[in-house]
Amino acid sequence: MRTIPLLLLLSLRSIPALAQSDALTSVQTRADTWRNVVLQEKIFLHADRSFYLAGELLWCRLYCVDGDSHRPSDVSKLAYVELLDRDNKPLLQVKIALAKGFGDGCLHIPPSIPTGIYRLRAYTNWMKNFGPETFFTQTVSVINTIKGVDTAALEHPDTTGSHYTLSFFPEGGDLVANLPSTLAFEALDEQGNGLVADGALLTSNNDTIATLHPQQEGMGFLLFTPKPGLTYKAILNCPDGKTRTWPIPQILPHGYTLHLADDGGPNLKLIVRASEGLAPQNCRLFIHSRTRSSFTGQPPTLSGDSASFIIEKNTLPEGNTRFTLFDAAGRPQAERLFFIPPHTKLNITAATKQANYTTRQKVHLDIGISNPDTSGNHLSIAVYRLDSLQGYPQTDILRYLWTSSEWTGTIPVNRIFDDPELAHLYALTHGWTRFRWTDVLSHPSGPRLFAPEIRGQFITGRLSDPQTGLALKATDTWISTPGLTFQFGATQTDSTGKFLFDIKDFFGSDGIVVHTETPAKVQITSPFSEQYAGAPVPPLSLSSSLLPLLTRHSIAMQVLNVYSGDSLNHFITPPIDTIPFFSKGAYTYLMDNYTRFTSIEEILREYIREINVTHQQGHLHLTMLNEPMHSVFSDNKTLVLLDGVPVPDDRIFSYDALKIKKLDVIPREYILGPAHFSGIASFTTFRGDYEGLDLDPNSLQIEYDGMQYRRQFYAPAYNTNRQAQTRLPDFRNLLYWSPDLRPGTTAAPVEFFTSDVPGDYLVVVQGLSADGRAGVTYTQFTVKPHHPIP
Repeated sequence: MRTIPLLLLLSLRSIPALAQSDALTSVQTRADTWRNVVLQEKIFLHADRSFYLAGELLWCRLYCVDGDSHRPSDVSKLAYVELLDRDNKPLLQVKIALAKGFGDGCLHIPPSIPTGIYRLRAYTNWMKNFGPETFFTQTVSVINTIKGVDTAALEHPDTTGSHYTLSFFPEGGDLVANLPSTLAFEALDEQGNGLVADGALLTSNNDTIATLHPQQEGMGFLLFTPKPGLTYKAILNCPDGKTRTWPIPQILPHGYTLHLADDGGPNLKLIVRASEGLAPQNCRLFIHSRTRSSFTGQPPTLSGDSASFIIEKNTLPEGNTRFTLFDAAGRPQAERLFFIPPHTKLNITAATKQANYTTRQKVHLDIGISNPDTSGNHLSIAVYRLDSLQGYPQTDILRYLWTSSEWTGTIPVNRIFDDPELAHLYALTHGWTRFRWTDVLSHPSGPRLFAPEIRGQFITGRLSDPQTGLALKATDTWISTPGLTFQFGATQTDSTGKFLFDIKDFFGSDGIVVHTETPAKVQITSPFSEQYAGAPVPPLSLSSSLLPLLTRHSIAMQVLNVYSGDSLNHFITPPIDTIPFFSKGAYTYLMDNYTRFTSIEEILREYIREINVTHQQGHLHLTMLNEPMHSVFSDNKTLVLLDGVPVPDDRIFSYDALKIKKLDVIPREYILGPAHFSGIASFTTFRGDYEGLDLDPNSLQIEYDGMQYRRQFYAPAYNTNRQAQTRLPDFRNLLYWSPDLRPGTTAAPVEFFTSDVPGDYLVVVQGLSADGRAGVTYTQFTVKPHHPIP
């Protein structure tokens, strides 16, 4: 049985009661503080498709927004994207740079990956404070045709013990003895689809209390008044002919229930019922949405054994509104969500100039925004072939931001906004929001465990004594990301031996070098979350009748990789800051501007006026000029770097001088964090990889990935007859991918070419405006066979 993410179980009742005189005022104050202080981020990931073969590329576009306004968020500069298997083991992990809320990347699905359904998720470091339920998640199907496809296993996957699930959701949060409740339920099959089956709610004596009839998408509800002293169970007559039994949620001996009545008129009626001895008339209703949060001005109206609140619909904003019932002591007792489909959308238009094309023909696609009052529009576009393996997207940015990012479970893409009955069922079964009153009332200033990465990437770890394992406290630690445009940082460990570096513009997979002032064991912490949420991923089910289509997909993938492999591996250099961390004020010496010497000693003695070479205890050392003081440093604290890697000043003399491209010299005191240096001598090699350097014993080279370089999407062009008549096969199913189109007030033309594969093709355009309007549109065209190429 699925874990029900109710906000109003016993954990809520553990919130301490406040003094009655100021209880409700305190709730309002803490809620306002939370809204004003705590940033809520959401991420939407637009993947080019949802079906892949092992060896293919998964292209993605990231939209990071403020959780309340849905405007692009410029807080986090880095997003984490993972591909997880059924056991939540990460198969792929990448870091993607974000700029003003947007980023794009690519995941190469390895040829070794097993066939199955995988969970694709994305989040920021800050989002880890609010739990994995807030991460973006969708499933993708991967089939490994390289290893061969076991069609029998795919047609009849092993789903032992996980065939069907039946979950219950009491309206308002709890079942309370002797109080009438609406008990919603959802029945799902092994693929996570709605289950069509009949069942019943029974007592432990098998007396039938009510019947279960799953309606749309396997959901339904029943009216139920639990009795004290009785236990209940639910049975379901499953399609495999077996009858299965599930428990129902715990029944509380006393408490409150909340019921929302909507007759389609201008008002909503929230009915409160309370156990004997509790006073519903002393309760207050807190209304919380993206744009407002406040208690209702009037107490409830008593009517027999219940009380009710009347809310005018036209006072509620678009999207989700949470109605939370607080008792007089300021404790939340019940909650109900109400959803108004949004009308404020980004109206995207997409149209091809023709409905039909032939193979290797240019397609003209006009993309526009019909909203006259929007600006800063960012769109992403995918064009791929529709068939039995790859269909319409599971979700889109509009539905995700308004529902899936705040609700639990999978929300249907096209129907939730247009079907009031379906929206009502989903509000009952999936409308348990990820907003947690325990956080707001206990910690109104917000979480502090994971800080937002507002500048670059956090690299964290711990130093310990290599012999005893005890933490090394207050130990100076340096880090560098070697290269032609290296990054360098300095910090000091805390009382537990932990350290943190904030590294900007760290791209690629060349690793890092950590240097400590004393011998130490260095442990680098993975920045990827190890918390997981969501229902288990079902096994992949595939009919053997699809094997010919799968074979064509496999041939297309292999042909693309063989004939266009080099074109698929073009990367875009990111616009990073190439000025070194010591910035201006350095003297730069380009070695090729001088007669080449074969030793570092000769270079320093003959050309570098700011550095003297001295002999100390039989070793060469460099002594830096303290230019402002017209003296020299004598404390041996000059920082010597080679491609960003710290080098003892005596070791630099043994390095091959012919590999040095330039030398930057800072002849003055330099303070970096807790570190104090008597000048800097920064050597840069031609290759930027400190080739041939023997690291200092207190320096450790560690494999560590920075943000990924952007891969350039490749598609062949057939602008001339000669190009169109080439004999190179073109079996692409993904015709076009553009992660960042920015149309203005006029339509933006997009052009691409069809491949040799006829069929129906889907154009998916998703986007976001600067003021937080999200939108999506779909259009199709058909590719027909052309006459054979001579």
